[in-house]
Amino acid sequence: MADENDDLAAVYCLAESRGAEFNEAAVALGAAYPDPTRPGGMSLTVAGTAPVSAAELREHDPGKFKRICGAVMRANAESPSPKEKEGLLKDPFVLGVTSVLLSSVSAVVTTLGIQSLERRRARRDRLPDVIDAFYAAANSYLDRWADMVSNSADYAAVERARADLVATLSRRPTWRARLARRLGLPSARSRLDAAVRSLPLGEPLPSGPGRNDRQTRASQERDRLRESRRAVEGTALGGPAAPAPAADQEG
Repeated sequence: MADENDDLAAVYCLAESRGAEFNEAAVALGAAYPDPTRPGGMSLTVAGTAPVSAAELREHDPGKFKRICGAVMRANAESPSPKEKEGLLKDPFVLGVTSVLLSSVSAVVTTLGIQSLERRRARRDRLPDVIDAFYAAANSYLDRWADMVSNSADYAAVERARADLVATLSRRPTWRARLARRLGLPSARSRLDAAVRSLPLGEPLPSGPGRNDRQTRASQERDRLRESRRAVEGTALGGPAAPAPAADQEG
């Protein structure tokens, strides 16, 4: 077995295509240094020796040859040569597995893209109703609060509709929006985020003011609602802001 291993190493490392690789390994291991006067040869580090080739090294110092060749073989086993890599790429099994994997990845990416598009479309289709629900609940609450007949149930409806609107609008920003934010540039996403943060009626109105004060405060809150609705619809629906409903229609 020892002789067979030695023969295998000789066949492997004495191949013409591995001459430069063998020499580089010998130099890297400190077993030899390049011989500039002899292409493909090398000078041993042992004093008094003449430049020798890999075959001559095997004959005169088999132990050193074996050490260098073993390093070359292990390195190639861990990192296939370009020819070996090319052979793998031509292997039918490898090609088949690669094709299946690429097809699976492509199918997954396509499916995820379609699902994401469908979710965005469903959210966009639902958005007008969500917007209507919040502003209708808010105006109804203001009417009852101004008339001093509101209760906790009235504001609970506003709170639910407001949370639904915020959740619907707070989608993940696109790469364009993230880039614009990083560069400090204005974008539709940044305007929408600002509109969401400034949604009116984030908490119940106080119960202390008298009727006249409540009427004044309710009028101010309706103005805020109209401005807020214009901002939300103008950015979230991707077009010009819808005209604000008349005050008598809202309340």
